[in-house]
Amino acid sequence: MLYNGGDFFDLFNDRKRGTIGTQFKLGHTFFWKYDNPLKIKQETNLTFYRDVKFINDNLIPVSQPDFAVLASNLNVKNLRKSIGSSDFELGNELNWTIGLYGTEFDQPEVAFNSYIELSDFSTWLWNHNVLHVKIAGGYNYENENLVQSLFYIGGFGNRAVDNDEIKQFRRIFRFPGIPIYSLVANKFGKMMLENAFPPIRTSGWLLLDQFVNHFDFAIYSQGLVTQSEIGNYLIDVGAQMDVKFKHWYNLESTFSAGIAKAWSWSGFNDWEWFLSIKLLKD
Repeated sequence: MLYNGGDFFDLFNDRKRGTIGTQFKLGHTFFWKYDNPLKIKQETNLTFYRDVKFINDNLIPVSQPDFAVLASNLNVKNLRKSIGSSDFELGNELNWTIGLYGTEFDQPEVAFNSYIELSDFSTWLWNHNVLHVKIAGGYNYENENLVQSLFYIGGFGNRAVDNDEIKQFRRIFRFPGIPIYSLVANKFGKMMLENAFPPIRTSGWLLLDQFVNHFDFAIYSQGLVTQSEIGNYLIDVGAQMDVKFKHWYNLESTFSAGIAKAWSWSGFNDWEWFLSIKLLKD
């Protein structure tokens, strides 16, 4: 249970993960199969919110301060690495989430959404050069009294000082090139093509007594089909570089930089960039 739950990294970032209000959460995780590299996991959570004012990093005001969310996620992962790689190189991953939203418990209001994503990783051209293809989509049964169930899409997602995953542009609701969470949709379809180049290893470079271990670089493009004020058909092109630092011989941090540009058929044209430092490993 959290009351006005805070987050250490909110001290450094404009976008705050801690929210005003009370959260009470019950969860259960079940592994249908755990036989590396194949893992099938289902995670189900029931969360009650009270006196909540904003969601999505405190950027989106809610329509009802008291509500509940029942969500279940099925994750099927069968991914492999090889010696010399810095990320997954072969295999696939499926994520499927179903969410039920409710409020006004004396006169119930409900909303429902579901979204799915499928990723495939393979090497091509040369060793450790990875082609990542992702297709995704979502549908929301809208209720104007529960804007929490809508899909909020956009942005890289990385904070200036972070502890989250590095390549957040891979996430289903990220769309670098447009402001974060600025595209609001009831339903959408999305496809991403990414080329992650082989890591560039260094020979013990030192920066302020920190070892520069290697550089990662990726380019990608995404297409989005939806109905929104920004446009119904969007495309973006972006790139991200990550520099891995080793310190005290068993700890790791990552400096990341990214840039992307987005267009829509209706005339939208914008771009964004970010700089981020991730402290320690996942």
